Amino acid sequence: MTTTSQEEYDMIGQIDRKVLNLLYKNGEISLGEIQQILVNSDLELNVDEVISYSEVLVFELQKRFLENVEVPLFSNNSDNVRFVIHEDAHWVLDQISQEVYDENGEVVAKILPNFEMEEYQ
Repeated sequence: MTTTSQEEYDMIGQIDRKVLNLLYKNGEISLGEIQQILVNSDLELNVDEVISYSEVLVFELQKRFLENVEVPLFSNNSDNVRFVIHEDAHWVLDQISQEVYDENGEVVAKILPNFEMEEYQ
Protein backbone atom coordinates (compact mmCIF):
# COMPACT_ATOMS: atom_id res chain seq x y z
CA MET A 1 0.00 0.00 0.00
CA THR A 2 2.02 2.94 -1.23
CA THR A 3 -0.48 5.72 -1.91
CA THR A 4 -3.84 5.98 -0.24
CA SER A 5 -6.87 6.39 -2.48
CA GLN A 6 -10.22 7.59 -1.13
CA GLU A 7 -11.47 3.99 -1.24
CA GLU A 8 -8.47 2.78 0.80
CA TYR A 9 -8.92 5.70 3.20
CA ASP A 10 -12.56 4.66 3.73
CA MET A 11 -11.52 1.02 4.30
CA ILE A 12 -8.92 2.13 6.85
CA GLY A 13 -11.65 4.08 8.65
CA GLN A 14 -13.80 0.94 8.73
CA ILE A 15 -10.87 -1.03 10.15
CA ASP A 16 -10.29 1.60 12.85
CA ARG A 17 -13.98 1.44 13.76
CA LYS A 18 -13.94 -2.38 13.98
CA VAL A 19 -10.85 -2.27 16.19
CA LEU A 20 -12.36 0.40 18.46
CA ASN A 21 -15.68 -1.46 18.70
CA LEU A 22 -13.96 -4.72 19.65
CA LEU A 23 -11.76 -2.90 22.16
CA TYR A 24 -14.81 -1.14 23.62
CA LYS A 25 -16.90 -4.32 23.75
CA ASN A 26 -14.26 -6.62 25.27
CA GLY A 27 -12.18 -4.13 27.23
CA GLU A 28 -9.09 -5.32 25.37
CA ILE A 29 -7.91 -6.40 21.96
CA SER A 30 -4.97 -8.55 20.93
CA LEU A 31 -2.53 -7.87 18.16
CA GLY A 32 -3.75 -11.11 16.56
CA GLU A 33 -7.33 -9.83 16.54
CA ILE A 34 -6.20 -6.60 14.89
CA GLN A 35 -4.26 -8.58 12.29
CA GLN A 36 -7.33 -10.76 11.62
CA ILE A 37 -9.44 -7.64 11.05
CA LEU A 38 -6.82 -6.50 8.53
CA VAL A 39 -6.72 -9.89 6.80
CA ASN A 40 -10.54 -9.90 6.53
CA SER A 41 -10.63 -6.34 5.17
CA ASP A 42 -10.79 -5.40 1.51
CA LEU A 43 -7.25 -3.98 1.68
CA GLU A 44 -4.92 -6.14 -0.31
CA LEU A 45 -2.09 -6.57 2.18
CA ASN A 46 0.58 -9.25 2.19
CA VAL A 47 1.69 -10.87 5.45
CA ASP A 48 4.50 -8.38 6.08
CA GLU A 49 2.16 -5.45 5.42
CA VAL A 50 -0.45 -6.87 7.84
CA ILE A 51 2.17 -7.16 10.58
CA SER A 52 3.57 -3.70 9.91
CA TYR A 53 0.19 -2.00 9.52
CA SER A 54 -1.21 -3.56 12.70
CA GLU A 55 1.62 -1.97 14.69
CA VAL A 56 1.11 1.39 12.96
CA LEU A 57 -2.64 1.18 13.56
CA VAL A 58 -2.16 0.75 17.32
CA PHE A 59 0.27 3.68 17.45
CA GLU A 60 -1.97 5.93 15.34
CA LEU A 61 -5.13 5.14 17.30
CA GLN A 62 -3.36 5.94 20.57
CA LYS A 63 -1.89 9.14 19.11
CA ARG A 64 -5.19 10.37 17.66
CA PHE A 65 -7.07 9.57 20.86
CA LEU A 66 -4.55 11.55 22.91
CA GLU A 67 -4.68 14.47 20.47
CA ASN A 68 -8.46 14.59 20.08
CA VAL A 69 -9.81 13.41 23.43
CA GLU A 70 -6.79 14.14 25.65
CA VAL A 71 -6.88 10.76 27.38
CA PRO A 72 -4.93 7.62 26.49
CA LEU A 73 -6.78 4.92 24.59
CA PHE A 74 -4.74 2.07 26.04
CA SER A 75 -3.97 1.51 29.71
CA ASN A 76 -0.55 0.92 31.21
CA ASN A 77 -1.59 -2.72 31.66
CA SER A 78 -1.19 -3.16 27.90
CA ASP A 79 1.81 -4.84 26.32
CA ASN A 80 2.95 -5.43 22.75
CA VAL A 81 0.40 -8.16 22.03
CA ARG A 82 -2.60 -7.31 24.27
CA PHE A 83 -4.04 -3.82 24.46
CA VAL A 84 -6.31 -3.00 27.39
CA ILE A 85 -8.65 -0.02 27.15
CA HIS A 86 -7.87 2.82 29.55
CA GLU A 87 -10.77 3.46 31.96
CA ASP A 88 -11.01 7.11 30.87
CA ALA A 89 -11.13 6.07 27.21
CA HIS A 90 -13.87 3.54 28.00
CA TRP A 91 -15.87 6.31 29.68
CA VAL A 92 -15.45 8.57 26.62
CA LEU A 93 -16.49 5.80 24.23
CA ASP A 94 -19.43 4.96 26.49
CA GLN A 95 -20.65 8.55 26.17
CA ILE A 96 -20.73 8.43 22.36
CA SER A 97 -21.85 4.83 21.88
CA GLN A 98 -25.23 4.01 20.42
CA GLU A 99 -27.52 1.33 21.77
CA VAL A 100 -28.76 -1.42 19.46
CA TYR A 101 -32.18 -2.85 20.29
CA ASP A 102 -33.81 -6.18 19.47
CA GLU A 103 -37.42 -6.55 18.28
CA ASN A 104 -38.64 -6.41 21.91
CA GLY A 105 -36.96 -3.09 22.57
CA GLU A 106 -34.22 -4.62 24.72
CA VAL A 107 -30.68 -3.27 24.43
CA VAL A 108 -28.58 -6.03 22.86
CA ALA A 109 -25.38 -4.09 22.12
CA LYS A 110 -23.65 -0.75 22.32
CA ILE A 111 -21.61 0.26 19.30
CA LEU A 112 -19.67 3.31 18.28
CA PRO A 113 -21.26 5.56 15.67
CA ASN A 114 -19.96 5.66 12.13
CA PHE A 115 -18.60 9.18 11.81
CA GLU A 116 -18.45 10.75 8.38
CA MET A 117 -15.01 12.32 8.31
CA GLU A 118 -15.94 14.89 5.64
CA GLU A 119 -18.09 16.64 8.28
CA TYR A 120 -15.04 17.28 10.45
CA GLN A 121 -12.50 18.36 7.86
